[in-house]
Amino acid sequence: MSELKIYVEKLFKRFKNENYSDLKEEILSNLVDKKNDLIKSGLSEFEAIEKAKNSIKNIDHLIDENIIVEINKIKKEALQYSLIYLLSAWIISIPSIIFNTGFFLRILLFFSILITGLWYCFCLMKKNPDYVLKRKSINYLKIKKAKNIFWFIWLLFFLTAFSTLTAVQFASNIWFSNPIIINGPYNLGLIVFRYLIISLTLVFPLIFQKSFNLLKNYEVKNYEN
Repeated sequence: MSELKIYVEKLFKRFKNENYSDLKEEILSNLVDKKNDLIKSGLSEFEAIEKAKNSIKNIDHLIDENIIVEINKIKKEALQYSLIYLLSAWIISIPSIIFNTGFFLRILLFFSILITGLWYCFCLMKKNPDYVLKRKSINYLKIKKAKNIFWFIWLLFFLTAFSTLTAVQFASNIWFSNPIIINGPYNLGLIVFRYLIISLTLVFPLIFQKSFNLLKNYEVKNYEN
């Protein structure tokens, strides 16, 4: 196996589970042509091979599913939006204390705010250009698939929780054709906040969706090695 072919195989090592044989052949052919041109220009074979290898050190931007993004800029903005969403949901959930419901969601939101806030402060303190402008290759399609799965799981949870709560609250009245009676403002508030607590879990897929949308905003166009 030629040295350039070994080098191309190393470039694709992270993508060994995918079939990129055509792209491999194209890159190898370009490197061989570049090596031959350099030899004709007066370089030794060793120098030509090294120069050809140095002309392409990364193939992430050549993979169709991959995009190059400014990853730490995405993290910073995603954390900022996450804090806004989580704080809004937590504030809305606070009155549920009166009705003795939503305890676990309030705790989850509180600790999520705490962790997100600390992480965001860490990002704000990192002003080193190497950190701020750091670029990373990500598989856009895989993240999109994960986002869709997350939405599906949340929707399944929401429908199950909504149906269960409705069954507990009103099933017997509906089954026996009895009128639904709400005994006063407290009972009405309790029912409303039980449904509201379930709806507030929407904040988590929304955070995922917003973070996903930021990928294209910070994509590095015309990336060059």
